Amino acid sequence: MIYVSKDIHGFTLTEIMVALAVTGILLASIYNLYISQSKTYAVQEEISDMQQNARVAMDILSRHIRMAGFGQPTWTTINGASGIAYKGIQIIDGGTGNPDTLEIVGCIDPPQGKLSTAAPPGSTAVSLQSSYEARRFNATTKSDIFIGELENAKVTAVSGAVLTVDTDPAQTGNQGFANAYPAGANIYRVKRVTYSIRNTSLRRNENTGGGAQQIALNIEDLQAGFTRPRVNLSITARTRDKDPDYRGDGYHRITLSSDIIARNLE
Repeated sequence: MIYVSKDIHGFTLTEIMVALAVTGILLASIYNLYISQSKTYAVQEEISDMQQNARVAMDILSRHIRMAGFGQPTWTTINGASGIAYKGIQIIDGGTGNPDTLEIVGCIDPPQGKLSTAAPPGSTAVSLQSSYEARRFNATTKSDIFIGELENAKVTAVSGAVLTVDTDPAQTGNQGFANAYPAGANIYRVKRVTYSIRNTSLRRNENTGGGAQQIALNIEDLQAGFTRPRVNLSITARTRDKDPDYRGDGYHRITLSSDIIARNLE
């Protein structure tokens, strides 16, 4: 015979409701913790990106400021643009509350080519190591060069790997080099580069017809002061998105400042 105990009881409705309520509170707490942690992580990611953007912008500008004036010719028409009378650096004040614009002239990049054969004094043509190197120059917007860390010239024609040059554009005809240069001598390209802020990004215009290219995102301000040879540079970056729990307009910001010596302008 099977005996069934009459003392076994199920859960009451009140007990079930209490258990569900406690479970709901626990689930809500876990969900809120998850949302809070996700939001904190997202904000920290944006702050990290903001800091990286500011460092990239400062690094690029600092390196180019240090090279300002290196290899700049004495004439004032550079790569087809006339009236460049300043030496190395020009700062265009944006006015109160607006970013400044920074212009840098000089050989700010590594050599763009090397001589394949020696060039004696009086040469008006030089051979580079390849036509690929020669295509980095032209007779209009990429015409000003600096050879062997000694002498400037203008490219008047490009044919294959050969550059035809003129060392004194004020005179009629092509004038030759005053110095001799060995095979392997460096050929730099003189640049006039404009840095500006537009649509919350740092942009670089090499003034060769390609327009201003974006090089660092979420940069909203650039301020510069120049007392030769020292440039005081300040860059402000912000997060891409707003943080609704953050003060002010919701954007986190960082400002980096640096005192940079333009060593070629000392």
